[in-house]
Amino acid sequence: MATQVTNYQCPACTGPVHFSPETGKVVCDYCGSTYDLKEIEAIYAEKNANAAAAMAEEEKKKQENAST
Repeated sequence: MATQVTNYQCPACTGPVHFSPETGKVVCDYCGSTYDLKEIEAIYAEKNANAAAAMAEEEKKKQENAST
């Protein structure tokens, strides 16, 4: 049994996606785009890494401005 549930949005249109057991892929409910589970996980990992880097850069700028 799954220990974690992750709700993804379609990278193409931001619509909700669901896992299709027939194809073994994640399918968008709106635009019909399909993704391998590993592919969508990689897209989200990159998106999260970029967001973390942007937040770190913003925090660095705040600290630099506070010390000047």
